[in-house]
Amino acid sequence: LWSLPTRGLSNLPSADEFMKSYIAEKTRLGKDIPWEMPLGDEQAVKLPLPIIGLNFPKSATLTLKEFFSCGGLTAIHTSAQQGRIAICMRENLLAGNAPLNGCNHTQDEKTGEVKPNYFFSDIGTQAPCYYSSLHDGGLDAIAEHYPHATIMLVTRNAKSWHRSMSGWGSILAHWRIKCGFDGNLNHTKSDYWHKKWILSTGRKKENYWIDFYN
Repeated sequence: LWSLPTRGLSNLPSADEFMKSYIAEKTRLGKDIPWEMPLGDEQAVKLPLPIIGLNFPKSATLTLKEFFSCGGLTAIHTSAQQGRIAICMRENLLAGNAPLNGCNHTQDEKTGEVKPNYFFSDIGTQAPCYYSSLHDGGLDAIAEHYPHATIMLVTRNAKSWHRSMSGWGSILAHWRIKCGFDGNLNHTKSDYWHKKWILSTGRKKENYWIDFYN
C-alpha cells in the first residue's frame, strides 16, 4: 500500500532556516559544529553505518555515492552486485526481512574479498514502484533493523529539480502512471494530491511536481 503525506499547513522551516537555527543554537551552547572539526580530531563526528540516502532521483544521488567512495567506503548507487537496490528492499519488506538483506555486500572480482556496502543511494524504482520514503512500512523497516543508521535526505531547488527530471527520460510519466504519484493510489484517490493534480496547469505540471518534491 501507498500513502502520500498531506502537506501540513503548519509553517515548518525551510532547510536553510533550520540549519541557520541549528548553527545558532550550537554556537549559543558552545558546542562544536561537526563539519568544522579537524579531520584528525578523535572527537570529530563519525557517521554511524550504514548510510542510506532517501534522496529522489536528480538530487545528488550519484554525487553522494562518489563522495563516500572517495572517502574509502563501499558505496553503491541504484544497483548492488545482487541486483537493483529498490527491488531488494521491496522483497525484503514483503518477506519481513532486514531491508538490505542480500544486497549489502560487494565481492572483489579479482581477489574474491567480500566487503560490506556502507552507503546506498538511488534506492527507488518505478517497475515495480517502490520508494522506502513513501511506501507504507518502508521507513519503519529501516528504523527497526538499522536503529543507528545514518539517514540522508539531500534536496535541491525544486524548480531546478523539476527541470532536470523533465529532461530525463519518462520518469515523471512513470511516477504518474505506475506509481500513482498524481494522487491515484491503488485505484483509489488521495483527495489532497489528486485535487492538486487536477488544478495544476501546464503540460509539464510544474507547479504540482514542485509542491510534491517539497
